[in-house]
Amino acid sequence: MAIVYLDVDDEITFAASRMRSAAEAQVALVLPAGSRVGTSRINFRLLAREAQSGARSLTIVCPDAPTRALAASAGLAVFASVTEYEAALATPASAAADAASTERAAPTAAVASAASTLARSAVVPEQAVDLPSGQDSSPEARGPAISATAVAPETPPPARVEPRTGQPSSLPVVKGRGSRGRPRTGAIVGIGLIALLALAGGVGAYALLPSASVSLVVRPEPLGPVDLSVTADPAASRTDPVAGVVPADRPTTELSASGTFAATGTKVDETKATGAVRWQNCDPTRSYRIPGATVVRTSSGVGFATDETVFLPVAILAGNPPTITCQTNDVPVTATKPGEAGNVAARTITSVPAALNSVVVRVSNPDPTSGGTHTETPLVTQEDVDAAVKSLNAQLDAQLAAAIADPNELGAGRVVFEDTASRTDGVPTVDPASLVGREVAGFDLGLGATGRVTAVDPEVVRAIARQRLLAAVLPGQQLVDGSIRVELGEPAIEGEAVSFPVTAEGQVVEPVDEAEIRARIAGLPVADAEALLAGLGDATVAVWPDWVTTIPTYGFRLDVKVSTDVPTQSDGTSPPPSGADSPTPTGSELP
Repeated sequence: MAIVYLDVDDEITFAASRMRSAAEAQVALVLPAGSRVGTSRINFRLLAREAQSGARSLTIVCPDAPTRALAASAGLAVFASVTEYEAALATPASAAADAASTERAAPTAAVASAASTLARSAVVPEQAVDLPSGQDSSPEARGPAISATAVAPETPPPARVEPRTGQPSSLPVVKGRGSRGRPRTGAIVGIGLIALLALAGGVGAYALLPSASVSLVVRPEPLGPVDLSVTADPAASRTDPVAGVVPADRPTTELSASGTFAATGTKVDETKATGAVRWQNCDPTRSYRIPGATVVRTSSGVGFATDETVFLPVAILAGNPPTITCQTNDVPVTATKPGEAGNVAARTITSVPAALNSVVVRVSNPDPTSGGTHTETPLVTQEDVDAAVKSLNAQLDAQLAAAIADPNELGAGRVVFEDTASRTDGVPTVDPASLVGREVAGFDLGLGATGRVTAVDPEVVRAIARQRLLAAVLPGQQLVDGSIRVELGEPAIEGEAVSFPVTAEGQVVEPVDEAEIRARIAGLPVADAEALLAGLGDATVAVWPDWVTTIPTYGFRLDVKVSTDVPTQSDGTSPPPSGADSPTPTGSELP
């Protein structure tokens, strides 16, 4: 016995693979509530057929009653829980078969009334399946049709033991009054009739109930773009639409900037510390001559050089027991580096050169050293002056940009093209060269210049581009309100004139007929219908029941709604209001 657990999103192919991979002949598939496999009777029929071909006994375990009903109608044994299934295996085989038979019989009563009109037929007609255009509709292409012969269980129910022979029996358990427990012929016929009615009801429901609802929001189509070139010329007095010339202007503005700047340079004055050290010779075997410029150090590494040569006599050895009397001599020293670091405390200069034996030759400073100084004075450097001039030029540029951005300064209702802005070189208030080398903490400097820029009225340009775009609207199309956009490209300066490209574009809606849509998608697989509608707009396709895979062909079962979510004009010949264009750009907004 193998118990296989499936997840909610597992597909029928995965379930069949899990069943095939089971080593045991008796397999129970455990489906959670809402399992995707349990949404279709066809899935259970495929599983039953797969189990039969693999010589396996298949049981469905699911807490969802409708799912168990679908499985039972496909001829499979069903249980509500694994505990119930295991308990049934532990009971006599005939009792388990009775329970499974009762569960399978339940869904037949629910569909009996719906299939009563088909009860007189011995065979249920094959179900017609709508195929996509061009697909083979032969029986071989459609696969096996659903017929009355399919009512018989394709997978035997749980086995029971035949009382007469003691061998397993694959027949369903039907209680009756026949001898030796044999089911009566009337009971068998009744069960077959109920199964036939259930299948007939399912086929009828499939043919009559499926429906589809389609909502299509027509997507606007682009209009244009229309490209043209316009020249803004200060020498032009009027607009020439044919030549693409509009009047332009070159207004000017006076600019000035000044400031106080700090000197970052430094003039440094330093002196070296001085003092004296005492040499000591404790070697009774020899004397020492310490040459001038010999460097001795503190423990932290501050060096001092002797100012002159010093002689150290041999140490005196006398007495019994003998004692050594060390010989000393003082010599002035000067710090090797200037600055306050040479001012050290007494008895801190203790390190002798490595060439001397520090055991018998020693050094120390009896008094502190002093005189090391470090003085800094601010100084104006060339870098300070260059930085000041750069800062003042940036202020002039910022003033010109502010004048361009201010509609009351240079624009006055016109578009100012920032890329055409220019200014004269800044004139300094003081000769910058005279400031270099001054021993001051800061200095004053100022610059003055004249700025100018090209400006043009954009509405004249937009009017030309708008008329060119409206001429491109085709008959039958509807212009989307507010969709026209006129964009000014990057200008090219030609002396005092400026040439720049202009692009105009908009949107139109092509009306779509609902009847034509209904005719084009009827009978198509849902995926093909969605692909077809995707080329026309934003489509939503909903089918009922959700296992239906084909759009119904009956018109009354197919609802199509076509709409557009944008306002349109009744005809595309009238120009939109000027507000439909993009806002008037400033110079900073242009490319």
